[in-house]
Formats: sequence, C-alpha cells, structure tokens
Amino acid sequence: MKCLIVGSCVTRDIFEVSEIKKLFNINYHARTSLASFLPDKFEHIPDTESIKSKFQAKMVEFDLNKQLFETVKNYNPDLILIDLIDERLDLCVSSNGSIATMSPSFKQLFNEIDFQVIRSGTEEHFSYWLRGWNNFIEELKKFNLLDKVRLNKVYWCFPNPPNSEWKYSKCETKERNDYLDKLYNVIESVLDKEQVYSFPLKVFTPDFNHKWGIAPFHYILDYRLTAAQKLKIELNREKRER
Repeated sequence: MKCLIVGSCVTRDIFEVSEIKKLFNINYHARTSLASFLPDKFEHIPDTESIKSKFQAKMVEFDLNKQLFETVKNYNPDLILIDLIDERLDLCVSSNGSIATMSPSFKQLFNEIDFQVIRSGTEEHFSYWLRGWNNFIEELKKFNLLDKVRLNKVYWCFPNPPNSEWKYSKCETKERNDYLDKLYNVIESVLDKEQVYSFPLKVFTPDFNHKWGIAPFHYILDYRLTAAQKLKIELNREKRER
C-alpha cells in the first residue's frame, strides 16, 4: 500500500511497528508547513551541502522547490496521512512572495534578517496556512485523491507529574494545542468522520527515552500501537476493495 506522509516523525514512526512495517511503501515529506504548498518555488535555492543530515537537506530542498506538487501528481498514493506538528515552525516570505518553512535546517542556510518572518500561531500565519491548505485540497481534488486523506489528529503533551528534564511550559503547550485545534477545524470541515484519526488522551504521554529525544510530540509506545491498528483497518479495507 502506497502512503504519502505530509507531516512529521509523529506519523512516520507509526510504520516502525512490526505488524505493519513491511506492508507500506512510504513517501515522506517532513518539516514543511502546508502554508508552503503554493506553486512558486522559493526565490533563493542555496546549496544544502552544509547541512550534515542528508535527510534534513533533502527536506529543505523539497520545501524550497515545492516538490510536494510533483509527488501528489506522480506518486498516486493509496493513502495520504497528514499531521500538523510541523505547523509549530515559523514561515518566511521572500521578496517575490514565495513561502518557505523555517525549519532548523533552513536556518543553517539563511539569515532571518533577509526575509519577512511569520511567527507560528499568529493570524498572519493562519492566513498563509489557509491559502496553502486550500491550494492543497484543490490539487487533491484534481487527481481524485481527497478521499485518500487521513488526518492524524495529534497534540502536544505535558508530563504528569512534571519532570525536571521538561523544557516546555503548560502555557506554551496550551497555546500550541489551541492553534492545532483551529487548524483541525478547517481540515475536518472537508473530511468525513472516518478520515480523521482521533486518539484517547492517555496516549499523548511523553516518552523520556524516545529515540529522537524529549519533546511534547515524542509519545510513549501506546500511541504508535494505537495508530498502527488504524492503519491495519486501512489495509483490510483496501483488500476488500480490490
């Protein structure tokens, strides 16, 4: 089953669950805000060799070159999994109006002073995001892919009880989740209920031994196991429809 991920490791890591690991062909686009889903390539396309991680360099190139357009057009996925964790990242607008996502790797290549910076969570960010989302939806409709979309509805989490290793405040967590809800409301307005993956809140528990480190979206194993069950349902549905 071919699966396009437009999101983060929150979604990508589900596919490490042994039951489903070998059953999906994954095409993964990370560290890209949906606000960036506009046709104009970024004004400046630098050499990314200075980025040590080949994966991170590739994601920056994909974002700047708007590679997701080509992927939607040519990959022909059976499933399109979206999560919005990377909407925590700011945007930058170049002088020609093109948009890029200000991932940590992007910041290695550019100086913020060279661009207009749009902070995540602001009304301006939402305006750009909404424009990109609407463009994304139109592209999906063009290729009859809207019914393939699944929203992986995840949230920032907070440890209970608090832990001294935790660097994120309850206030920041609430602000991030309020913004996610604002974006989810837009997405859910165009999807059917079964296209939304919802979870019990208990799975949004931080894993202090997570392989990617400590973060509000690096959850315990129960999250990945719960999500994997949802993907098994997709596999069974596809078998029935063959």
